[in-house]
Formats: sequence, C-alpha cells, structure tokens
Amino acid sequence: MGKVPLKVWIISSLLLIGGALCARLYFSSNDAAALRFSPSPRAARRPAVVARTGQRRPAEYTPERQKGGIQLQDRVSDQAARVRAGGVVRGNGGGAGLPVLKQQLPNTILIGVKKGGTRALIEMLALHPNVRSSGQEVHFFDRDYNYENGLEWYKSRMKPSLPGDIVIEKSPAYFVVQEVPERMRADLGDKIKLLLVLRDPVSRVVSDFMQGQHHQMGKMVRVADLTPSQLAAMQRRLEAKVLKADGAVNPSASFIKVGLYAQHLERWLHHFARQQIFITSTNTLVTDPAAVLKQASAFLGLSPFNWDKHIVRVPGVKLPCLSRVKESTGRPELVCLNATKGREHIPLPDALRRKLADFFRPQNALLFSLIGKTFDSWRHDDDQQQVAGGMPEQLDVQLKATDLSSPPQPQQQQWNPEQAKQGKRKTPAALTPVDQEQNEQDPLW
Repeated sequence: MGKVPLKVWIISSLLLIGGALCARLYFSSNDAAALRFSPSPRAARRPAVVARTGQRRPAEYTPERQKGGIQLQDRVSDQAARVRAGGVVRGNGGGAGLPVLKQQLPNTILIGVKKGGTRALIEMLALHPNVRSSGQEVHFFDRDYNYENGLEWYKSRMKPSLPGDIVIEKSPAYFVVQEVPERMRADLGDKIKLLLVLRDPVSRVVSDFMQGQHHQMGKMVRVADLTPSQLAAMQRRLEAKVLKADGAVNPSASFIKVGLYAQHLERWLHHFARQQIFITSTNTLVTDPAAVLKQASAFLGLSPFNWDKHIVRVPGVKLPCLSRVKESTGRPELVCLNATKGREHIPLPDALRRKLADFFRPQNALLFSLIGKTFDSWRHDDDQQQVAGGMPEQLDVQLKATDLSSPPQPQQQQWNPEQAKQGKRKTPAALTPVDQEQNEQDPLW
C-alpha cells in the first residue's frame, strides 16, 4: 500500500516541473516577440519637409522606416554569403583568423546617367565574387533628408562585405545634382572610383519621356497598339516638354538638362581627377558587354574573371543575359535584360529629331574633348541613325530571373531552350521580375 502514494508523488512532481518549464518557455517567447515588434522611440511621426531637390519627404518618414529592416534583411548567414561565381561560401567570421563580413562605406559609385543602362552595368559587375552592390538606389548625396542622416546611415544601406571587396552603389541622379560632387569628396575622399555610362542624348530624351508615359498611363506603351491620332498626340506631348513656344529646344527642360553631359562632367572634374572616372557608352555596353566589363575590372583593380562565361545570348532576347549564382539559395539562375519586355520608343518626327541633334551636337563635341574619345553611335548626320526604339540604344528594360539547376552555356554557345524544359525550369519567355529600378518616378529636379 505504501508504494502507490510514492508513484503518484513522483508522477505529480514530474508533471509540475514539466508544466513550469513550458510556461517559462511560452512567456519568454512572447516577451521576445513583444520586444521585436514594439515601435522604436525614434519612430515618432515627423513633419514633412521639402528638400533642396524639391522632393517632399513623407510625413511618416523616419530613417528607421527607410532602412527597411536592413539589420534583419541583410544579416548574412553562411549560406547567403556564397560567392556568386562557383557557389563558394564566404565565411561571416567566428573562426580564428577568418575575415569578417561587415557593412562598409562604398569605395565605388555609379553616378549616372539616368536611362543610360546603370542597372545593367551594376548587375553585370556584381557577377564578380569581389563586388558587392547595394541593390536599390540609395540617393544619399542628392537628397537632403537622406544626407542629414549621416555616414553611419549611409553605410547601413550597403550589403556586408569582406575587406578588399569593391562595394558599389548607384544613383543616376548624382551626375546632375550640383551639390553631389562636393559632398561626395568631403565624405568619401578624392580617391573613390566613379563609373559613368553615357547614352546618346537624343535617344535618352525619348527614353525618359516614354518612362513618364508608362507611369502616367499605368501600363506599358506599345507603339503598334497606338492609333495614328494617339501617336500624333504623344509626339506633341514630347515636343511640348522639350521645345519652347518659338519652336527652339528648351535647355531648361528636365529631359534636356540631363543630356548636357559636358557641363555636368566639368563640375565633377573640379573635385575628382579624370583618372578617377571610368566612362563608357550605352551602345558599347549593349553590343560588347564583356569588353566593357574587362575595362571596368582593370579600372577597379579586380582580379581576373571570365566575363564571357557569364554573358549569355538567348534566342529571341535582344540584350545579353547573365548567368550567376543566387546568394540566398546557392543555385544558378539566369537573369535577362529583356528588351522585348521593355518600353518601346515612339518614332520622332524628322523636324524634332533634327532640332535635338543640332542642339546636342556642340554639347557632345565639348564632352568628347573632355574625355578624350568619341562615341560614333551618337551621330545623326544624314538621318543615318533612327532614335526611335530598337537595339542597341534602347535599354529600357526590367531584370528577369529564373532558377536553373545547371549553369547556362557560355556566350560562344547560344542558350539552348530545350535545356529549360528539364527539371521544370522556366523558359526565358516565362521569366519573372526579381529586381526593378527603384525611385523611377522621382523627378531629378
């Protein structure tokens, strides 16, 4: 009879201990969740301000909100720290003698030009294992409400990197905003490397206009779907934006001001040596991307890299695609700059095209004298170059991506669409967006 109470006592004791442990774990997890989701004391609503650029800061703006959870989203695990080429794991520290991944200020900045192919160039450069790009446009130096947050905020926008990596960010508005060169030199020094992609200014005007039409209409503009009256109305809207009442080109129009490359570059050369600025053209980037990447690699001091292996030509896709390893999964993926999914250009009336070409011709001559080379693809003599749409000047594209179970073929061997049917892969026509231009609708002035 004495053994039964003992068993009951032991079982009761175990149940009580177990219940206490469960309760402790439950309340600890709730406390952690409460701490994680409780608002920061600094997250109080602030009054809206108007920055120098004329852009209005939202009333709910806070530096913490704009960070977008950078500390959580960009915390690098062993799996996510893979090198893009080959899937080699970049350790994030913790072992003796191992380098530590940490956020650093950029040592390279892609400063422009808007609608020139900056997204294409930064995505191509990011194929190199020692290049870390910020991804989204940061707009630190050209927007007062970002600049006033200081360099620590700016550094928090960069992806973790290893010592010696090229840390790069792009904000095309930098090239045209007057205060940026002085700010950049004061904060980052005069030895920072600058990259600049310049596009035929006439073609750039049409591209910028078509982007605005896309946002205004809320859909992609297909020239083939426009009626003659709709096309004529769109051409008149473009003329109204770039011409004065007397029919002359308006140098104060925003579309035109961006294309005054020589004026903008002279301002940069006042603060940085010419040797600190790598300059290429949109045309060259599209037609021979590997050559541009090799030149940029030498400029940045990168280790040798087989760019040709990662530049892929896909049948039916006019622009080059990129073969890379996705960091979050370590799996190969194909990223296409798909011109067939991009914006078309309306044909320019001959009179307007000649006015724009005549206006920019002396400006281009000044630019060529500054940089010591010319871009023959910018010639408009005898109507030899059609500005409206097409390759190679049209780079109004969105990035498309799909996971692949094996790397695509090098550039010398065209991509075989039959390979996309294996392992339930998606064909290039079914690619889904992975990265789009940020702040596309933000005005430059």
